Amino acid sequence: MQSILYCDKFPVTDILPVHKSRFFGNDLKQLFYARTAYIKDTGFFCDLVKFERDPIVLKPGYLSEEDSIVALSFNFTDDPNGHILSVKLNASGKYSTYIDNTMTETLLDVFTYRGSDEQGWYWGVRFTVPDTLILGIYGDISLTPGSIIRGNIYASLNNGKNAHFSSIMPFMEPSFLSKNNHNIFQLEL
Repeated sequence: MQSILYCDKFPVTDILPVHKSRFFGNDLKQLFYARTAYIKDTGFFCDLVKFERDPIVLKPGYLSEEDSIVALSFNFTDDPNGHILSVKLNASGKYSTYIDNTMTETLLDVFTYRGSDEQGWYWGVRFTVPDTLILGIYGDISLTPGSIIRGNIYASLNNGKNAHFSSIMPFMEPSFLSKNNHNIFQLEL
């Protein structure tokens, strides 16, 4: 089980716990990490950062199957059969949202950034899944310190010499839409 910080107000991103990629679908161990927090009466904050072997070329248009992506998939309840909310994003901040594996129109405010350091090229996305969306899917749930939620966070690239699939928690199949890949997280102060 991993922890997700529960906050009363928006946190300083740099002090959030880091969830690192630890599970890989092939020999290419692509580094990515996530910083997450549930913010009371606001929503689920995510800062997802992915390192690349080559610089990213930002492409205009929609999210493509050839894009390098980060994704999250969560069931905001402890019920293993509960609804699944998934978000897939690329380096340009383009995203697709799914509820129970069905693409759904949503409005997320996505901030993007990219650069390089001693570990290589990286890009990141910051966004908050608003409480209005979470409550619209799950009804009148109460997320408080100690609440158990199920999910996983992923990075992938489907083509080329750097094709990979990785996650921060174990996965059964290389798909960010599969509830079989969900593990337990606990909201903690």
